[in-house]
This record gives sequence, C-alpha cells and structure tokens, in this order.
Amino acid sequence: MTFRFPILLTAIATLSACALPEETTLNRADFRAAEADDAFARTLDFTPEANIPAGEATYQGHIQSEAIVNGTDDFKVLGDLELSVDIADAGSRAGTSDVTGSITNLNLFDDANDGFDDQGLDGTLTLSGRTEGGRIDATATGVVEAVVADSLSEQRATWELNLDGDFRDNFENADVVAGGVTGGTIGGGSDEYDLRLTGNGRFFGERDD
Repeated sequence: MTFRFPILLTAIATLSACALPEETTLNRADFRAAEADDAFARTLDFTPEANIPAGEATYQGHIQSEAIVNGTDDFKVLGDLELSVDIADAGSRAGTSDVTGSITNLNLFDDANDGFDDQGLDGTLTLSGRTEGGRIDATATGVVEAVVADSLSEQRATWELNLDGDFRDNFENADVVAGGVTGGTIGGGSDEYDLRLTGNGRFFGERDD
C-alpha cells in the first residue's frame, strides 16, 4: 500500500513574459493516492519517545493540500518530501534533534481552470527544524516559479510551509512520519503571486532503510 514519490530565500524580480506552464510530473491519481496514505497514517499508533531508534534516518514521501491562489480556491498542491532526522543517542530521544530535508517536484492542479492551468512548479523548498519528545516541527522555505496561463507570464514568490507531526509505527518503531502542513507564500513585497494552503494539508513519509 506504500505510496512513494520523494533559510528563507529572497524572491527575484519579474521574469519575461511569454512563458508556458511546465508539464505536470504528478497527476490527480497521485493526489488521491497521497490522500489515501494520509488517511492510513492516521490509523497508526504514535511512537513512544523511548521507542524512537537512535541514529540517522531518512523518510521519503509527499506533501499535499488544497490551496487558494490569488484569492481563488479550487487548487491543489502536491510534491515530494525527503525528511532526515538525526537522533544521536538514547539520552536525546526525549530531547531535541535536528531535522533537515527538502520538498521538490511541486505540482499545482487548477480544478476550476482559474487562470493557472495544471502545471509543474519550478523550485525547491529547503527543510529545517527540530524534533522534541517525539514531535516533529520543521519549516520549508524557497522560491517557487509559476506561470499565469491567462497572460503567459512567469512569476516568482517565496514559500514558507510549516510541518507539524509525529513518528508513527507501521511495521517497525518510528518507520513512518506524518502530520499537518500549513503556510504558503510569505506575502513579501517581491512576491508576484499569492498562494495559501487551506489548512487541511498533510505530509507523509516512510523510512528509507
């Protein structure tokens, strides 16, 4: 049933017009599969602090959410997640440990043909954060390019997504990470479009042994 995909940056000035939307690299079937994995993750038990294995681990999965773009809803966002955690020793399991990683392969689905069209988005979000007491708290930031299909203009904005979740047990202790994802563009003066996740977003990752 496995479903695998995969420092604040300053937004750059407007690029030239006459750009075409990038082809999508994921589709709505992938989005539905991601939703199914997120529903499955909610059925898993939380990993007790003492059972989280010490050492380094990397999780591969996705982030997904419905979204509002430039004030209009009926959008969806889907991307690949790689999340790494380093729990140094048994004494640190209930303390804090570093979280790193990235969100790549972002796709935007325009369910109501509201001027963006389905498209692959150009950009990588860099993930950083901490774990504490079995909880995961991380932020992913980066510049993401999109094409407004009605005017064929390429625009850039800085995203900041917040991941808040937990370790969970599937086949082994802490072999899944899952939780909520919120945020969107930061609303800075150099952002050329506005995107907001609607609050129902989720992330999911399986340990890559």
